[in-house]
Amino acid sequence: MDTSSCRGESKIYKVIQKLIDRPEFLRRSFYWLLLTSMLLNGVIFRNNDYFSILFILLATNLGLAYSHKSPVFLFLVNVLVVTIRFFFIPIESLTLGIFITRVLTYYVVAVISAALMQHAIKIKNNQLELIKALSTALDYRDTYTMNHSLNVARYAVSIAEEMNLSRGSIDSIRTGALLHDIGKVSDEDMEMPHA
Repeated sequence: MDTSSCRGESKIYKVIQKLIDRPEFLRRSFYWLLLTSMLLNGVIFRNNDYFSILFILLATNLGLAYSHKSPVFLFLVNVLVVTIRFFFIPIESLTLGIFITRVLTYYVVAVISAALMQHAIKIKNNQLELIKALSTALDYRDTYTMNHSLNVARYAVSIAEEMNLSRGSIDSIRTGALLHDIGKVSDEDMEMPHA
């Protein structure tokens, strides 16, 4: 595999992790994008369709920012977004059918975005649970060191937070602390018992 491709995937992964860790950023950007869309379409380029794509981006951002909300909430906000869109970018022959089509289109975009965000959150949580399970398995090998990795992780995270490190760095430190004794696992530990 091309190393530049790996670096690109790594950057995308880091961006996704930041978005998962900072949902307030997505929520603020939703309102910023809404304001920008209204300003560009309603004030600067009045009655032109130059920046109508911003409303699709707005629906995408809505799904990402409010993926934890109910589908009814997403639908109602999309009705509001489409209403604002038609207020700032009027169509001569606006019909109920066109309005409903836009609402449903934006709603589908928002629901897909919300589902993708929920999936990314689930993957992150599953990774953490797997790491904790490995850590627990390591600690149970010896009752003297039981919960050792969890304690190391707790102290390491506390120190990292006191140092004001980024959320991504803190997560990496937590993972490293939980798995710092992984080298103690031997081949015998990995063998499955025969039935």
